[in-house]
Amino acid sequence: MRRIKRMKNIWFCVLGMMAIFFGIVSVPSKVEAATPRLMVSNYEIVGGSVVGGKNFNLKLTLKNTAAKTTVKNIKVTVATENGEFLPVDGAGTAYVESMDANAEETLSFKLKAVKGLQEKSYKVTIKTEYESSNGMEYTVDESIFLPVTMEQRMTVTDLFVEGGDIHIGDSVEVTAKINNLGEGSLYNVIATLKGDGVDEMSSFVGNVEPGKSGSVDIITLASEVTYEHSKAYLYITYEDIEGNKQEQKEELKFKVSSPIYDDLEMIKGEEKKTTDWTLVKWIIGTIVVVAIVAVVIVRRVKRKKKILEEF
Repeated sequence: MRRIKRMKNIWFCVLGMMAIFFGIVSVPSKVEAATPRLMVSNYEIVGGSVVGGKNFNLKLTLKNTAAKTTVKNIKVTVATENGEFLPVDGAGTAYVESMDANAEETLSFKLKAVKGLQEKSYKVTIKTEYESSNGMEYTVDESIFLPVTMEQRMTVTDLFVEGGDIHIGDSVEVTAKINNLGEGSLYNVIATLKGDGVDEMSSFVGNVEPGKSGSVDIITLASEVTYEHSKAYLYITYEDIEGNKQEQKEELKFKVSSPIYDDLEMIKGEEKKTTDWTLVKWIIGTIVVVAIVAVVIVRRVKRKKKILEEF
């Protein structure tokens, strides 16, 4: 009985060791099955932005993060929750036959942003299906967010330079209207007046919503004589929702003249220059000579008359 009992204990020990051994061996295969080998390492919007109602290209870079394992039969699907971005060609999928360990592959998807979207970021799901070298199947879901901007169009109307005849030192006032004709807002609108004849001056207009207008009112000083029409411009800068800047300029026509008091001084100067003191002296000298001659003649007449009376 003791021998049988001893044999049973030995078998229990052997079975326990086998169970531990097979448990340890089976762990790597489970970990391998649960560990994704492909991931999106980078993405890029060709052209820099997604505009509502327009087509765009989305480039995705996949990387096989496995150190030794090659993956194959790779299928990548791009989709949005509510169909904000629709595939232009095909069904929004791409296929790669295989990727070696640590290799990268760049895929391109041509999509269209639905018209009427709001200016915000939208979630895009990247679904990757593939197999390992031993035929095990994997599925990985990742998300990226793409910001949408709307088309911007701006015009400047009612551009007017007040002040009539402008002289150095006068105030120059420029007024205008900035009209948003696009579907997206104009952000951080700034109007700047600079060019010949005036001091540079800026005015912050703010944000202008679609279908609305913003007012520009800039007051500066005339600082330089232009004689002819000046080469001055009104520069309008604005941003989209991503902070990308755009600029538009409008030409201004006005002339800056010399001040009125300068003209008066010039006239006085000319009057002073026209006074000929040599002529004045000659006239005075002539008058003196004539006076002396007259006195001599009068004396001679009186003397002659006196001599005749004595005879």
